[in-house]
Amino acid sequence: MRKHMQILPKMAFVQAQSSFSAQLRFLPRASLEVPLKVHVADQAQPVPFTVHAVVTTSDLRFDPAEVDFGHCSIHECVRTSVRLSNLSLLPQDYGFLGVPQFPLPCRAVGVRPPLELSHRLVRFGATAVADGSTATLHISHPGGSQGPRLFYFSPPVGSEVSVVPAEGRLLPGEKCLLQVSFRPRLSDHQIREEAARIAQRAVLLRRQELERSRPEQHTGPQELPAEPAKGGRRTRPPAPRCSTASPRRLCRYVVPCFVSDGDLPADDPQAQAAWSPQNTLYLELHCPAVQPPLVVISGHGHNAIDFQQ
Repeated sequence: MRKHMQILPKMAFVQAQSSFSAQLRFLPRASLEVPLKVHVADQAQPVPFTVHAVVTTSDLRFDPAEVDFGHCSIHECVRTSVRLSNLSLLPQDYGFLGVPQFPLPCRAVGVRPPLELSHRLVRFGATAVADGSTATLHISHPGGSQGPRLFYFSPPVGSEVSVVPAEGRLLPGEKCLLQVSFRPRLSDHQIREEAARIAQRAVLLRRQELERSRPEQHTGPQELPAEPAKGGRRTRPPAPRCSTASPRRLCRYVVPCFVSDGDLPADDPQAQAAWSPQNTLYLELHCPAVQPPLVVISGHGHNAIDFQQ
């Protein structure tokens, strides 16, 4: 047991009618169940007891054991998730302090795209629903030994952003002006909710008018009637397309810009461009939409005026 147990102190004196505490250290090498005997001075019979121990590992395991980030542009970053599992039967503290105590091999390939964006992040100002905001930036071809390149912006389907021109061709040393637009609008779900709210409000107003038109049949405290519209006419509720009830929201869009490996062959007009995922650029857009402070509409929700000739 000398390889597995250590008792501190190794010798002690115990007075009569008293007790003594010793420290028993276990140096695990394997699962153990060892009988022990303690010999006491001036006592013929030793004191028997058994030491039970369960040995557990202290290993931590990463899943996956190796991380492959693949290809990543020098203007972007790639993130991934790993799971750290404790294989021990006991809780363990861990920390990443710059010392490679937990080896986790990582691989990645940095790529410099042939085209560049003047800005990779556009923060639009607060834009009212049914209005629009526009930002300008450039996409350029630095040149060098590379030939012409094609580019193609692909905004998310059904989004409120657009890029003009969405596609084009750049020679070495050229650049192209881009207009990025954000036009927030109400979704069909928001329009239905607003229509239901307006219909409910119209029913409530009708009930109030009927209550005011009835003769008073009893006295007592009553609710104050709502103030009628000027001229005694009913006011028409706003049309559902009105965006006065639209909440404030912030949308974030990431628009990929695919870049071709080369130019199209001049002798084959039907050839398709080969888009390389390693050369893809990403344009991030932060788009806050707000409720407009004023909305001008004409009767029945028509907000267009045609002066004819």
